[in-house]
Amino acid sequence: MAATCIKQPKAAHPGACQTLEQRPNIGPALATDLRLIGIRSPRASGS
Repeated sequence: MAATCIKQPKAAHPGACQTLEQRPNIGPALATDLRLIGIRSPRASGS
């Protein structure tokens, strides 16, 4: 049986983001890349 990935909903506004993936236009792959360069949370991304 294949594993199912449940996506988190996008945040209603930037201040409500808890994870990078909740930001608009940031998916799992981009979130991984951002973490590799040291951006671990939406607050660290400058907004």
